Amino acid sequence: MIGVALALALVAYVIFGVIGFEEFEDDVGYRGAARENPMLAAERTLKRLGREVETANYLGELPTTDALLVLRQSGRFLSPVDVERLLGWVEAGGHLAVLLPGEDFESAIENDLEEERFSHPLLDALQLDVRLDADAEREVQVELGRGLRRIEFDGRLTFADPNALSDIDTGDPMLARVLGLEHGYGRIMLFADDDWVLNADFGELDHPYVLDDLASFDGERREVRFVLGERPPGLLALLWEHGWPAISAASVLLALALGRRAFVAGPRLGELPRERRDFSEHVRASGEFLWRSRQAQRLLAAPRAELRCRIGVVRAEWLAHDEAALARVLAEQSGLGVARVRTALAARDVDKAQFTEVVRDLETVRRSL
Repeated sequence: MIGVALALALVAYVIFGVIGFEEFEDDVGYRGAARENPMLAAERTLKRLGREVETANYLGELPTTDALLVLRQSGRFLSPVDVERLLGWVEAGGHLAVLLPGEDFESAIENDLEEERFSHPLLDALQLDVRLDADAEREVQVELGRGLRRIEFDGRLTFADPNALSDIDTGDPMLARVLGLEHGYGRIMLFADDDWVLNADFGELDHPYVLDDLASFDGERREVRFVLGERPPGLLALLWEHGWPAISAASVLLALALGRRAFVAGPRLGELPRERRDFSEHVRASGEFLWRSRQAQRLLAAPRAELRCRIGVVRAEWLAHDEAALARVLAEQSGLGVARVRTALAARDVDKAQFTEVVRDLETVRRSL
């Protein structure tokens, strides 16, 4: 017991006296629903204000035109089909708020802009551009019908309206962090960053009021749908956009193949009458199966057994001879050579020609008795 106590004391000394401990803070991020939904704070805020709120991972079916649709989308996975659907929905009276996604996507967009390869299908359809500001961070003010609201943007992305289509901007329509324009009976609002509506920064400045103003702009919007975005289009969308010629050609070929097959096959043949079947067909099929299975010995065993049975009836004393003596007497009786008779009685590995000859010789010897 004393030895155990000393060992424990030594371990405690090493741990607390030699190794020591150091405190540090580690950010584990959000947990639960906040980890899955980056707009959870915004969603709950609007629900407390009495609005119906829904969050989806992809665009899917569009809501009614009296709703506000908040779409996080860099344009990388926005198909022309979705652009046409969105613009038609806005023209019918829907309100659309497009947020360019930050974090890793913002860096990718900046790189594409610097290399002049960035394209956003929705902005291209609206004849708007995306440009880079010299300042990476900027606090802007925007008027959405309830007074000026302050929004903080962290990135360098901005919008440009070369055709002066917008009626809402943040001071400079050619370098705007926020841009708004009417489209048909609806409205499109563009935000160059999405950090202000995410969980971490939603409580800063006037961010909650901006979102509430969006849902109330130009008439109260009782329903709000958040689309997290940045999901590639589904297989059906890709096929509809790029693969319809191949699908049409494949459908025509399939129809022709089925038609040709039906024409060649014709009507189904009826079952053959039983009286046309012969037992010899089964015997022949069984023999062919045994031959393909390399079981020729089983086929030769029957005629050899029949020959010995015949010898036992006619010349029973010959069965007492050994194989060589039996082959000699049978050769004399049948007129065949001794070698052929011995082959007929004992050969094992035979080909098709030898097999036929052995069976014929066995029958010759049997008839000679």
